Amino acid sequence: MDPFGRHIDYLRLSVTDKCNMRCFYCLPPGFKNFEVPEHWLTFDEVSRVVNAFTSLGVSRVRITGGEPLLRKDLPQLVAQLHNLPGLTDLSLSTNAALLEPYAIRLKQAGITRVNISLDSLKPNRFKKITGGSLKHTLRGL
Repeated sequence: MDPFGRHIDYLRLSVTDKCNMRCFYCLPPGFKNFEVPEHWLTFDEVSRVVNAFTSLGVSRVRITGGEPLLRKDLPQLVAQLHNLPGLTDLSLSTNAALLEPYAIRLKQAGITRVNISLDSLKPNRFKKITGGSLKHTLRGL
């Protein structure tokens, strides 16, 4: 319960700061030292953190980043989290550019929802905003 009487049942957890795009609203030009893997939690540490929160009543977790699909073996982490008692909803925020080869494995591992950033349907505008390819993001859908 927070100071306003709201029950907190949701955790948003970043598993990496690294991203395959350079959206101007996330990574301004010149921003550095955000991709150092030594600063990231291990999958066991992530599981311990989520387990601590579920024991306090959190039942929904969203995996975010940067781009969480840049973490090697993300479906393995999803499977670990999916098996934690009390967790009823496990979702993923992604830019979808890398989603296509992972989608089936992530669903099988326990992802129930996916939130996708889609900044524009105009290829040139999309590239200007994200530095990435609209085609890759749409392929991930």
